[in-house]
Amino acid sequence: MRYIDNTQYSAWLNCPLYWYEKFYKGYQKVQEGQSGGALTLGSMTHKALENYYKNGVVEIDTKVIERLQPTPECFNNAITLANAWVRTRAGEQWGVVAYEEALTFKLSYTVSWQGLAKLDTYWLVERETSIDDGLGGSIVLKPGYWIRDYKTSSAQNRSNVIKSWACNMQADFQMLALGEKVGVENIVGMLVGVIEKPREYIPKRTCKGCKQQYEFSMYVPVESKYKCGWCGYLQELTPLSKPTGYTKDPDTYYIRVDRTAEDLEVSKKLISGITFAMDNFTIDKSYLSALIDGYGAINTLRCVDMIYGECEFYNAHVAPGLGVNGNSRYIKADTLGYMKSNV
Repeated sequence: MRYIDNTQYSAWLNCPLYWYEKFYKGYQKVQEGQSGGALTLGSMTHKALENYYKNGVVEIDTKVIERLQPTPECFNNAITLANAWVRTRAGEQWGVVAYEEALTFKLSYTVSWQGLAKLDTYWLVERETSIDDGLGGSIVLKPGYWIRDYKTSSAQNRSNVIKSWACNMQADFQMLALGEKVGVENIVGMLVGVIEKPREYIPKRTCKGCKQQYEFSMYVPVESKYKCGWCGYLQELTPLSKPTGYTKDPDTYYIRVDRTAEDLEVSKKLISGITFAMDNFTIDKSYLSALIDGYGAINTLRCVDMIYGECEFYNAHVAPGLGVNGNSRYIKADTLGYMKSNV
């Protein structure tokens, strides 16, 4: 049996060759140094909340820290975001049925694949109740099963974040998975709990040598002065008046996500169609060899993203004849281990 979750589904749609390298062949890029990116921050915050709901303490396991290698700022920000959620939403338990449960569901037209989703929490609402959505309104929870997921987001993207969940397939995967267990007709909706990252205070100083402005951290302390990391000019700088970090407490709010039984049936067929394409991609060796040996990535628009930067396999695919196999930048890893441990 093979399993497809939203991570693989999204990876395939972004670029089939990326999916092939990452999830079929099992390669990943060697991490160089610490990470402070959005994906690391989201994963750290999620783990801190998982520990809170399981053990009552906002903390991040040592193994998770060792695997993700966050910068100190990223670690502190993750704890800040998790604590912000706990302060405003800790009392919303609603008789939770399960935390962090992985569930599978059958697909259309195939018996060799199953869908998979890991649900943060889900619960059964027995009587209608109303909750504050954090946006100046309220959400009515009607009787039935509800799913809750957590996301971190930038304050500048609030409108797009809210609109994106009208078509985000992660909700479909989770509802299909829970529907397999309790019946699709018993699922009312999904709440996406968003923890909004405030604007960060990042102190900057203008170099007296090259006249350019850089982050304060770019200057190297030399006794009582600072050397510009770019031009090397040694100078005195105004010391920091306050620490770096968020300028105010994070905001939290809910997005309600609805899907009809008909919507979910269409999604199940779409997911099944992707599994057929995955099978064909890996079976047709001549086609695959041509892609890797001569034509590079299929979706070249995803090679360099304006928000997330270059693709993990950018260097291997763009550099002539380099490839992934035998490339010291990449290692074989159990990139599907998170799925195997859940099913």
